[in-house]
Amino acid sequence: IVDMITSQTPITVLGAGSYGTALAITFSRNGSPTHLWGHNPVHIAQMQTERQNYRFLPDVIFPEDLHLESNLAQAMEYSQDILIVVPSHAFGEILIKIKPHLKAHHRLIWATKGLERNTGRLLQTVVEEQLGTQYPLAVLSGPTFAK
Repeated sequence: IVDMITSQTPITVLGAGSYGTALAITFSRNGSPTHLWGHNPVHIAQMQTERQNYRFLPDVIFPEDLHLESNLAQAMEYSQDILIVVPSHAFGEILIKIKPHLKAHHRLIWATKGLERNTGRLLQTVVEEQLGTQYPLAVLSGPTFAK
């Protein structure tokens, strides 16, 4: 992750909640071309207009070059590195959604905390079961406060 921040490698962040937004802002401020995807097109349009995530991270203005996207396929076209930042209860669902759009060059990182809901499985196990083992995987961990 540190190499991505300093090398200005493009990154797509999947998840426009407080933590996903905070990470996208950080990557963008550090020079990485950054796309932030959210599942709710109305929320994404509102963030685009207001240039902030008023619902989850109010009063933090987006950098000019932070791009917002509500189309998942397009969001994944922008970057080799895909950072998944969704709640653990939505983790399996987002994997199902991204699977048709994954390319051989993609690298998957997640900042989702916890275990799979109902089964208690590690998220890496869920990824490998749903997507296979052909993609490089990484986990971003640490405190999840957004401000």
